[in-house]
Amino acid sequence: MVTLHHGLIRMGDWFWSAVERLQVLLGVAEDPYAIDALEGQVQGALASVEPSPDFRDSLRQNLELAATHRSSGIAIEYPRPYRGGIALGISAGVAAAVIAAVALIVHARRPAGAE
Repeated sequence: MVTLHHGLIRMGDWFWSAVERLQVLLGVAEDPYAIDALEGQVQGALASVEPSPDFRDSLRQNLELAATHRSSGIAIEYPRPYRGGIALGISAGVAAAVIAAVALIVHARRPAGAE
């Protein structure tokens, strides 16, 4: 917990030092009211984003489903992409071993002079 606390303090210090550097770069370090003006400019430049109702409904359903599964102890895990490669590699290895074993048996059963 102490490490988390110190990490948060360091993040806050970094953030405020970045804000101070930005103020110096923009030339607003001396005027505290210039920050309000800058904030107004940023809000004017950025458009407000509202998620669509369909997105909100889909998100609500997914979160409710996840909460239900979590409370019941069911965990949903999507298959990792490398699992198919592992299965394919193991299958190829087993097939090669079977072919080698069959070739060895066939070679061992040949008469000595029938090469």
